[in-house]
Amino acid sequence: MTYKTSRRIAQVATIFMVSTGVIGVTFYWVVVPFFYAPYQYSSVSDPLRILQFYFIEGDIPWYPLGILFVAFAVFGRGFCGWACPFGFFQDIVHVFTGMDLPEWLHNGLTKVKYLVLVAVFAACYFTATPLFDRINPFATLVASLPRMLLVGFTVDTWVILRLTLFFLLLTSFLFVHRFWCRYLCPVGALAAVFNKVSPLHLHLDPSRCNKCKDCLDVCPTKVNIFDVVRKRPVECILCGDCADVCRRGALSLSFTEKVVREAYTSREEAYGPLRYPLPPDEYIRRKYPPERREKPPLSEVSLRKLRGIRGRIIYFYEDSKEIPPFIKEMETVPTMQVWLVNMKESINLVQHYQLERSTLFINGRVYTGKLEEDAVVTYMFKEYAMLCRLSVVFDTAKCRPCRTRDCTTVCEKIDIRFESKIEAHPLTEFDCFICGECITACKRGGVSLVYGEPKVDFTLNLAHLESLQDKLLEVEPMTLKAFIERDSVHCNKVITMLAAISHLSRGRINFELIDALEEPERARAYDITFLPTVVVGRFKTFGVPTEGSLVLLIRRSSRWKE
Repeated sequence: MTYKTSRRIAQVATIFMVSTGVIGVTFYWVVVPFFYAPYQYSSVSDPLRILQFYFIEGDIPWYPLGILFVAFAVFGRGFCGWACPFGFFQDIVHVFTGMDLPEWLHNGLTKVKYLVLVAVFAACYFTATPLFDRINPFATLVASLPRMLLVGFTVDTWVILRLTLFFLLLTSFLFVHRFWCRYLCPVGALAAVFNKVSPLHLHLDPSRCNKCKDCLDVCPTKVNIFDVVRKRPVECILCGDCADVCRRGALSLSFTEKVVREAYTSREEAYGPLRYPLPPDEYIRRKYPPERREKPPLSEVSLRKLRGIRGRIIYFYEDSKEIPPFIKEMETVPTMQVWLVNMKESINLVQHYQLERSTLFINGRVYTGKLEEDAVVTYMFKEYAMLCRLSVVFDTAKCRPCRTRDCTTVCEKIDIRFESKIEAHPLTEFDCFICGECITACKRGGVSLVYGEPKVDFTLNLAHLESLQDKLLEVEPMTLKAFIERDSVHCNKVITMLAAISHLSRGRINFELIDALEEPERARAYDITFLPTVVVGRFKTFGVPTEGSLVLLIRRSSRWKE
């Protein structure tokens, strides 16, 4: 069942519960936590009306304030989206969906409801009467208009003012979704304050989000959904429309900060056996007629897998005859960037990377596996699948005082918008392959890599790592295996540390990220009992290693030069 269906059921049920006065059942001791107005068959109390009378009498409304405080502290503005009858009315009459207010006007009008709240109580103080009840649009809808149509009315100033305001609002409801909730509702202004702390909130999984902006198109209050990771918007009424329209399951309503989810499975991954990608010998080959000769099985099958991924290949060779044929054929794949570098002609590059023999770099790191077509393609496919789940995170609290913007200097694709405290961007948005240069360039520790939720409550000792760069350049190329899990601050620190070490070693230290919960067989093979764990040759760490201890294990594993 979608959130919208559940919400409609809740809204209709609320209308029945607050109208049981028609059968003589009343609950006037119940103060509802949403915009309301008393009428002939109402069975509950209007919160704004009660607060006005308490304010006029000069008493402290402990009981109604206590009910509102508990309701808003737990659900925030959830009652606005799921229970408010006037909100339900606005959903029904909103028929022209293609129109909305411009961004600058919307941002300015969102503050008006707080002025309305102050004006309601200011009018009570100076006039000693609940003046807002005379122009309450919900009271006009359910009480005044029916009475006027049945028994007639006398034209006076308040009647003209009440009807004029109501029909102006009704016109706005036709074109602007939830106009009253966005800009004018005083009860919504009270509830909005609690949206920052309430357990019920909108949860966004950045690793699944591809910034398609479908959620922004359906949001009734025009909330920037991408800000909800660390900055809960006070305008969100928690209706769930954005979660219903999200095709990747990146959004949901939750009472907990950490929502455990299954990893996103694409349509291609869900098809076929569990072992993916399939080796070429298990592909079903087409049987050609006897008179037609079958094409030679070169590298068509394996290279076909690369058309759905992106990658960068640099192959340093001493003799052009030793270049593997499948690497030459990768140049024909449109999504791959391939450079073939002659070591005799590019002395500067060879000295920079300190190469002694032919070497294959994949995504800026030395490939240490078998130089065979199937092995290379499988490695690239698995690495890109993990890259699609990672995000780069910028801690804007550390970025704001920075004047040099070193991260944007080393990578022109970085665009920090400073729209929230923590900005998370999927790596695929930047076409990033975890080179790690932006991490080491930021001396404030404001750039991190995350797997799942952007938990970045850590700081790397980059100065210590940079002091060990000469020792990293002495080791033989190797690949570390990091067993991690989603939504873990410790795993995020390990990923960031490995990327920084890989960059400082100029790609000599490669790393493979393995989700231990998704690949339990590999975790059991390495006897993994604690996450995160980094396997360095014959050694492995338990938990998050320090920068110096990890470099020490790397040097010991490679039998560093004395």
